[in-house]
Amino acid sequence: MKSILLAATMLAGLATGAVAADAVAEVPVASTYNWSGAYVGVHAGGGWDHVDFDFLPAPNPANHNGSGALGGLQVGYNFQTDNIVYGVEADISAADINGSTECPNPTFTCGSKVSMLGSVRGRLGLAMNDLLIYGTGGLGYGTIDIYDRNSGGTTFDTKKTRAGWTVGLGAEYAFDQHWTAKAEYKYFDLGSDDYLTDSLVRAKTQIHTAVVGLNYKF
Repeated sequence: MKSILLAATMLAGLATGAVAADAVAEVPVASTYNWSGAYVGVHAGGGWDHVDFDFLPAPNPANHNGSGALGGLQVGYNFQTDNIVYGVEADISAADINGSTECPNPTFTCGSKVSMLGSVRGRLGLAMNDLLIYGTGGLGYGTIDIYDRNSGGTTFDTKKTRAGWTVGLGAEYAFDQHWTAKAEYKYFDLGSDDYLTDSLVRAKTQIHTAVVGLNYKF
């Protein structure tokens, strides 16, 4: 009987130790790279947009897609708790995202141009030492020029700076304690507004961007 009790006690001890070991193994190891601090950087890439373009009051659409390059600056600040990195980032880009199509009146060309794009966003990510995977979202804004152009080359247009929202995903890699490189995708919805060309136009602008960037962390 004593042997049975002793064996049972030993098995219980081994099981308890195994459970404890598993629990320790499942605890995430804290990132050894410190992502906390302020940073500044540059970025460059491309943008692709879709513009719902409609002459008012009747539905006379001239919807079109555009594309082009963009590049600019970013500044931000990160906080880190174990493997979790969170913070805020602001960026601004000069852009040349253009698109056009034939207007309902085929003697005119209808088009748009995004000349500036920016955002102020929160960031939340998971650090795996020198690699950071993150999501981001917040305020998006941009300058949009809506136009039509007749066959003689005369352009009628209105330019507005619109505010909307943006969300995205990115990855950032640290080369050392100061320099990091990132790749990032963002979607912007700048909503709809009315623009005066040779007639009144209602346009809604949606933009996709993909950039690579370089940051210096202080």
